[in-house]
Amino acid sequence: MKIVLENQNQYDYNIGSIMHGALMQKINDKRYAEIIHENNLKPFSQHIYCDKAANKLIWRISSLDNEAFENIILPLIKEDFSSIYLENKKYSLNVVEKKYESIKYKDFVEKHFTTTDLKRFYKMIFITPTSFKSNGEYQIFPSIELIFKSLLSKWNGFSKEISLEDESLLEHLCEYTKISNYSLKSTKFHLERTKINSFIGNVVFRMNGPEQLTKITRMLLEFSKYSGIGIKNALGMGGVLFE
Repeated sequence: MKIVLENQNQYDYNIGSIMHGALMQKINDKRYAEIIHENNLKPFSQHIYCDKAANKLIWRISSLDNEAFENIILPLIKEDFSSIYLENKKYSLNVVEKKYESIKYKDFVEKHFTTTDLKRFYKMIFITPTSFKSNGEYQIFPSIELIFKSLLSKWNGFSKEISLEDESLLEHLCEYTKISNYSLKSTKFHLERTKINSFIGNVVFRMNGPEQLTKITRMLLEFSKYSGIGIKNALGMGGVLFE
């Protein structure tokens, strides 16, 4: 959704956690709201970023299963939803444009496993601060291992038909996928009274290896558009785009 601020103040991706709170308030089924609040693996992701060319804020929300779609996405795509009130900020965000798209799980998988387009380079753009938690610390560089550990965990948490839990798969993904170029800078994501060390920017992946492994690699990278990558994707971190 393209949104404008009622009071014209310019906010950035750091209001992601506020948007999360606003989403939770719109869920009519309070039982469901409690479930996703308690569950570490969230069935949705959301983030907000600035489209400088359009001079608008973009709010992207993705659901990973039908229950999340019905409780979170469906109320937002109805015609009568045109603004959202942020209680702790005391102003509204007005929706000026909506775009909705969906893909079935089966179609998403088939698109990647039946493709003959074996593109070997992939540019991932981290449009909101991204970080990984490893050994009790925030990791602020997107190593291949951290990226695929994150995506495999998210995929296996929601994929009911295709499991990617083979112990050697992560090793193969790391062996045949390389970072060929990057433009990154460190930043901090503001979350209530905490500032999380993170990064934004872009990375170019070069994929080699067997055809089937390349297809799995691309599928996981594409999946990150819906799941987010790294930590706190429901709160606005780890939003990505591709070129």
